[in-house]
Amino acid sequence: MNQPSKRAVYGVVAFFLLAGLGFIVGGAFAWKDEHSGIPGTAHVYRCFKHVSRSAGGDDCYARWTYRGRIVTGYVENGTPGQVGKDVSVRIHGTGHVTEQTYWVPIGLWVMGVFVIGVFGMLLVRYRRRQAQGAT
Repeated sequence: MNQPSKRAVYGVVAFFLLAGLGFIVGGAFAWKDEHSGIPGTAHVYRCFKHVSRSAGGDDCYARWTYRGRIVTGYVENGTPGQVGKDVSVRIHGTGHVTEQTYWVPIGLWVMGVFVIGVFGMLLVRYRRRQAQGAT
């Protein structure tokens, strides 16, 4: 049985280690988005479920006051059960508001640590096996 080349193994491991790091960075951006902005209230007036080839989920839209005028836009982390309700959000100007949740950034962090752990462990095992084969 042919062994994969060192270059291929290191390339795959490097890809997944970078992907794990990407999950961790994505979690930091999600945390920042959910905890920055102006605290306020938005009235959710519409939600609908969308399904695409790459992802599915709920899209919710709301009205809120920003700098003295009423604006409408996207609600990040909104749910259909909030239609017709006023929800506590972080206002990011006129484009979108974010409802705070902790599961998105924490989920990304956990997944990043998991991917880095698994592929780090595989790299260690591969290097040990290579060292044993060289002796």
